[in-house]
Amino acid sequence: LIHKEMLAILAALTEIIKEKGGSETNTEYFLALMETIENVKENSELQASLALLNMGIKSVSEPVLRKKFNETAEVLLNLIVRFADGEGNVLKSIISCLSVVLRAQEYAAWKLSSTMKFFDAILTFTTHTKPKIRKAAQHAVGSILFGSCFMLPPSKEAEAPKIIHPGASRVAKFCVDKFKPEVINNNQTLLLHVLSMLQTVLSSFPRDDIKSISEHLLSIMTSGNILVRTNCFQTFHALFSSKSENLTAQLVGRLISALYEYRPNRSDFRQILAWITVMKAAHV
Repeated sequence: LIHKEMLAILAALTEIIKEKGGSETNTEYFLALMETIENVKENSELQASLALLNMGIKSVSEPVLRKKFNETAEVLLNLIVRFADGEGNVLKSIISCLSVVLRAQEYAAWKLSSTMKFFDAILTFTTHTKPKIRKAAQHAVGSILFGSCFMLPPSKEAEAPKIIHPGASRVAKFCVDKFKPEVINNNQTLLLHVLSMLQTVLSSFPRDDIKSISEHLLSIMTSGNILVRTNCFQTFHALFSSKSENLTAQLVGRLISALYEYRPNRSDFRQILAWITVMKAAHV
């Protein structure tokens, strides 16, 4: 049904663009779709329009996404609020579109509180109870921190610029808030969701934030929960394997010393294997 709706909307938009003497460019379709999304009343039409936008927005040029940033992001933010408890696929499309718009913004735009407001909207869903939505949000956060336009090399031959994404500390603070004792004691599932995201994004954090998060991971590992401890080992392994420039040799050395205190009992083969794998990555 949604595919039929998508084809009908696409045909209608093509007709409108042609009538106005347009040449059916990605920009024209993007602007027409945004107008449709703002004005459409039926949920089925809105879902189809969002699915089309999600398919095409990656082809829209960065200058256009910058020029139309605030109004586009505001529309998407309003839709996030509207569908926060609704159908998973719709939310996934909105989160994906918003992440593309955010990745196109220049470094200076991240100094504005409005940009962070849109980023926070995605961040909120990284611990969502529905796996589809949670994974989409976690993927979006990772793609923004590593794949924003100013984080990528200007050409294939050039090296990536050595800068830290302004959103990285925001994510670090979000994670630290979830490490509070009252959260850890009452909601282990939430903690596991945060650790899952950290395995992807921790290496992008500034040095002080990596140190702070590492200290929190070590303190969490003192709990008797094997699943939490295993996930902490995996998070450290991902950090060491990333060979991130934000990770100093001094901190790695201190973490190696600290992790010796967490050597599992020899009889626990799986935990010993996890521990050795982490220590190997740390030494390398």
